[in-house]
Amino acid sequence: MKMKKIFVAIFCALTVVTAVLAIRYVAAISFTNTIKPEIVTEERLAPAHGFIMRDERVFNAQGAGTVYSNLSEGDRVSKDGYIATVYYGDVSADKLKELNNLDKKIARAISDESRKSYKEYDESSVEGEIASLETRIIEAAAENDISKISEYKSRINGIRTGETSVEESEQLTAQRQAAEAQLGVSKGDMFTDMTGVFTTYIDGLEGALDPSLLDQYTTDIIEGLQTPSKRESTLGKHVNAGDPVCKVVNNHIWYAALTADAEDAALCGVGDTVTLRFKNIANSETTGTIESISEPDASGKSLIVIKSYIYFEGAFAYREADVDLVFESYTGYKVPTYAVRTADGKYSVIGEIGKKRYTCDCEVLYSDTDEGFAIIESVADASNKLSQMERIVIGE
Repeated sequence: MKMKKIFVAIFCALTVVTAVLAIRYVAAISFTNTIKPEIVTEERLAPAHGFIMRDERVFNAQGAGTVYSNLSEGDRVSKDGYIATVYYGDVSADKLKELNNLDKKIARAISDESRKSYKEYDESSVEGEIASLETRIIEAAAENDISKISEYKSRINGIRTGETSVEESEQLTAQRQAAEAQLGVSKGDMFTDMTGVFTTYIDGLEGALDPSLLDQYTTDIIEGLQTPSKRESTLGKHVNAGDPVCKVVNNHIWYAALTADAEDAALCGVGDTVTLRFKNIANSETTGTIESISEPDASGKSLIVIKSYIYFEGAFAYREADVDLVFESYTGYKVPTYAVRTADGKYSVIGEIGKKRYTCDCEVLYSDTDEGFAIIESVADASNKLSQMERIVIGE
C-alpha cells in the first residue's frame, strides 16, 4: 500500500511538470511566431570625416589696433556694406561698449523712422510696441539701469505723440561721432566686396580649403589638415598689421570634402542626393548632391565631395565635419523576409487581431537578403492595414 502511494505521488508530480513544460513550450512557440507591429527606420549610411569649405573673403588689418564692429555673428551683409573698424591704438572695452550702445540706438531710431514714414504702424502694432517697451522698463528697473529706463520712456512718448525720430537719430549720430573723436586715435573702416554671412571667427583654414581647387584635393590632403583649435572672436582684441580681422562667407553654396572607406563610397554615385547628419553639431541634418568620388587610395579610402545650396547655420559656424552620409532611408514595419508572402506579383503578410487572422496587402520598401529582413508598409488601398493589427505572423 505504501509503495502504491509513492508511485501515485511520483506520477502526479511528473504529470504536473509535464503540463508546465507543455504550457511553456506552447507559449514560447506562440511568442516566437508573431511580432508586435512597430514602425522603424532603416538606413543605408556610411561614416565620413572631413571639412566644410566655402567661398570666403578674409579682411586683414591695415595697421595695429583694436577691432570693433556693430554687426553680430551670422549677420548677412551686402556688397560694399560696412563690416568692421580697426582703431589704430588701444581702446578700452568700456569705450567699445559705449560705441556699440550708440550704434544700437541709432539703428532703432532709423528703424522707427522708416516704419513711420511708410505708415506701417496700425493701432495693434503701436500697442504691441508700447507693451514691449513697458516690459523692458520693468527689466531695466530690476537691473537698476536708469539710462535704459529713460530711453524706453522717451520712445514710448515718441510713439504716442507720433513725433518723428529723425531728430533723435541725428542727435545720436552726433553723440556717436563725439564719442569716437574722444578715443584720440585714427581708424580704418572695412567694407565688403561680396555679399554673405559676417563672422569675426578665423580658423586658419580659409586659404587651405578653396572650392575653386576642388579637383586638386586628395584623401591625403584632407586627412593631413589639422582640425582647428577652439575658435576665438577677434572682436575687441588687439591685432597687428596684416592680421585677419573678420571674414564674409558665401551663404548660398558650400561644400563638404569627406574621406570614407572605399566600400562605403561605392554605395553612392555622382549626382546622388544624400543626407548629411553632423555628429559634431548635435546631429543636425541637411542635404547635398555628390559632386565627385575619387578612386580608392592605397589605404582603401575615397574622397567624396558634396555640394549644397541649402542654408545651414552649421556650415558657417563650423569647419570640421564628422558625419554619417545617409544614402537611403526607409520607414515602415520590419519583418523577417520569410514572413512576406508572394502571389501574382503582389506581397502580403498575415496579421492578427485577437484570435482572428487577416491578409494584409503590403509593399516591400527595402529588403536585406544577407540580414534576412524586409521593411514593409500597407498598400494605399489595403483593406487590412498593418497599423490596425495587434500582431504580425512570422511563422506557422
